[in-house]
Amino acid sequence: MARLGDILVVENDDLIRALLTETLGEEGYTVRSASDRTGMQSALVAQPPDLLICDVDLDHGPGSTLIDDVHALRGAAVPMLLLTTDVWTARSLARQGLTFCLLKPFGLADLLTSVAMHIPSNALGAAAPLYERVGGA
Repeated sequence: MARLGDILVVENDDLIRALLTETLGEEGYTVRSASDRTGMQSALVAQPPDLLICDVDLDHGPGSTLIDDVHALRGAAVPMLLLTTDVWTARSLARQGLTFCLLKPFGLADLLTSVAMHIPSNALGAAAPLYERVGGA
């Protein structure tokens, strides 16, 4: 099976991280994961992903600095899908230029649709079949 793209999942909750990693892997994505900012930074330096999915509420700094941390390491070249439980945090991040925040709790269909929309087409070589399936269902 052709891989759909490389995703880095950064989530400090072990259960949520495992669920995201397993679900996305079963859908055909190559998935790496980290549990904190240090792990995220190491993974970004080692190999930039096609998409970063990251919990805003990580340790070692407020969520509002997350975008700056990623841009400092990789520039603006890494698309981000941030996860949060707080609608005000999502609005604040939108003002910083973030294109998309997924509010927790979210359904797997919402996750998969969001991921398919945010993986750059050059990583896929074609339109994401998953988006067509989820979006058309």
